[in-house]
Amino acid sequence: MGILDDRERAFEAKFAHDNEVAFRISTLRDRMLGMWAANLLGKSEDEARMYADALLHDDLMARASTRNAEAIVNRLATDLDDMVGIEIIKAQRDIFSAAAISRVEQGH
Repeated sequence: MGILDDRERAFEAKFAHDNEVAFRISTLRDRMLGMWAANLLGKSEDEARMYADALLHDDLMARASTRNAEAIVNRLATDLDDMVGIEIIKAQRDIFSAAAISRVEQGH
């Protein structure tokens, strides 16, 4: 049973690591998306940080309660009203996803 136990522990460790990396990437992506939206809304630097933090918090709570991966996109569509369409928000999210993956892979 030793080999099976070792394999199980290795699998669990990899699963935990992969989930941590995915969380770091999504958090960084959502923070960048929040800062982008705050800039469009004309917020000051401090207001932008607070907005991005609140957006991130709300998104994490929405994901925990509903498993809604689109919660942040829907919130930004509401906040940005007619400034940009939902497709622009999704495209920007994809750009920030790629940037977040790169930064996390580089250890930032």
